[in-house]
Amino acid sequence: MPHSHTWLSENQVVYVVFSGIMLSDDVGEAFHESAKYVIESSEAPVHFLHNWQSLESFPTSLSQVVKVSQNTKAPLKKVGWVVAYGKHSRSFEFMGNIFFQLFNVRFKLVKTLDDALTFLCLHDQRLDKDVLKTTHQNLITHHQNTLDTVQTSD
Repeated sequence: MPHSHTWLSENQVVYVVFSGIMLSDDVGEAFHESAKYVIESSEAPVHFLHNWQSLESFPTSLSQVVKVSQNTKAPLKKVGWVVAYGKHSRSFEFMGNIFFQLFNVRFKLVKTLDDALTFLCLHDQRLDKDVLKTTHQNLITHHQNTLDTVQTSD
C-alpha cells in the first residue's frame, strides 16, 4: 500500500505519506482511510498534511480516481485544508487541484514541510508550528527505528 495515515495533531491534522506509483485504487483507498479520520474526529476542521516526497506518479484518469473515491461517508464540511509538499510540479498541482475541487476540498501544494506547516498555522489558530514540527520529527524517528529493528531481525 503506497500510503500511510497517522495523526500529526490529534483531531486536527492527519499526516499522510504517499510513496511509489499510485494507482486509481490506491487513491480511492487513501481517500476512504482519510474519511475515517474525519469521522472519528471530535473537532473541526480536520486538515491533511500530504508528504509526496517519495511519490513517483499519480493516476491521470480523473474519472477513475473519482469513481473509486466516491461513496465515502465523511462529512466534508469537517475537512479543512489538504496541504501537500515534496513534489512540486505543475502536473501534480493541476491533478491535485482538479481532484480536490471535485470534492469541494481546499488544496494547496507547497515545496517544503516548513512551507506546509506555516500555511496550516496561518489558516488555523489552534495549531502550533513548533509542536507540529516536533511531532513530525518524532514520527520520522519512530519510523526509522522501526525500519532499523526490522532490518536487524532479518
